[in-house]
Amino acid sequence: MSRAIREIYERLVADGEVREGSQYEVLAGFVWKILDDSAVVVHDVDLRAPGHWTVNQIDLHITAPNGMRGRVVIECRDKDPQSAHPKVDQDEARSFATVANQLRRDEDDPLTEAIMLTTVGYTSGAANVAVDEDLALAVLEPAHVIREIHLELNVQWMGTPRITAWVWPDEEERNRLVEALGGPKDYSFHQDVRKTTFFNESGSPTETYQVIFEPIFRGLTLQVGPNSGRHEFEKVMWVELEPGVRAAVRGFEYEVDLHESVQRSIITAGRQADQIAELVLRSLDDNLPKRVITAGELKGLEKGFNGEIRLRSA
Repeated sequence: MSRAIREIYERLVADGEVREGSQYEVLAGFVWKILDDSAVVVHDVDLRAPGHWTVNQIDLHITAPNGMRGRVVIECRDKDPQSAHPKVDQDEARSFATVANQLRRDEDDPLTEAIMLTTVGYTSGAANVAVDEDLALAVLEPAHVIREIHLELNVQWMGTPRITAWVWPDEEERNRLVEALGGPKDYSFHQDVRKTTFFNESGSPTETYQVIFEPIFRGLTLQVGPNSGRHEFEKVMWVELEPGVRAAVRGFEYEVDLHESVQRSIITAGRQADQIAELVLRSLDDNLPKRVITAGELKGLEKGFNGEIRLRSA
């Protein structure tokens, strides 16, 4: 059987009273009851034609004296579309035709129609048998509508970069600064990158730290977790280490963390779930109306203990 049919049955019917191979038959019975609510639709019936000893198992037996069709038998073939031979073949159609022809001999309760349903389609040989033996062929297949969407988002964001050291243009500049500052010093303080500026060689303010650093850090290739590295400017720039003490720098060393978060969510139809299409019925010879069957329609029916398809009890 097809996985899609089993999933529809387990989600919308799931009464636990039907063997796996008959789930498609019950769903087909539901569909026929939806098409004609006045019909008596019974699943899994044993019938013997007048003058015959053979008892035939009938997937669906429908009687509708007040409907458009009087007495109907339906043969259901749930085919796996991934199998080597997914279509109903000539022998399968001929086997059903033999049963239908026996039942047509019942003059007291004549058979008015014999219908085959399947999930995929029919071979040309099966179609020829249908023409010769007066069988109606139709396809009842899953609608394959997306009922929910599973989203998984990997969100990454950069922490606040930290400048851990300036890179001096040469040893001469380093020695000059050590003397100007009164010896080596460790710096650990925050500066407002929107206001703090670099300077040119003549001492005039130029771009802010934000203007210079932002495109540099945005262009880095980072790994999730701690990162460290070194960047060199295209030209020497000047920074103020202390009031009145400016230093020539040709780059900087940095540390920055890259954080990651995985966000999972499911988008469902919510209140509109009952309006989602579950099955599609289409006839190969226009003998049956094309019909989309929704989840709400299927959930409104059940199979009784005697096999009859009926409105679901409260």
